[in-house]
Amino acid sequence: DLGHFDKAIPYFLKAISLNPSKPDYHKNIAKAYFRMAKNQEALEHLYEAYKVCEEFDKGYFVSEMSNVMMQVRIVGY
Repeated sequence: DLGHFDKAIPYFLKAISLNPSKPDYHKNIAKAYFRMAKNQEALEHLYEAYKVCEEFDKGYFVSEMSNVMMQVRIVGY
């Protein structure tokens, strides 16, 4: 149910506040924002995730997030 993403956001934000250098926290909130059609917020967190991502993970990260954006666009999450 898409209605639960808005309830998850505060928990993602709390996790980020406790450890902002974890790219997975930013990726998770970005996915939720995309599914809520809050694209600007999602892109901001994707950028943060990319900035804190280890150099060797950046290629994987870009590929993974491209897939998420395609799913959101095609399926309409």
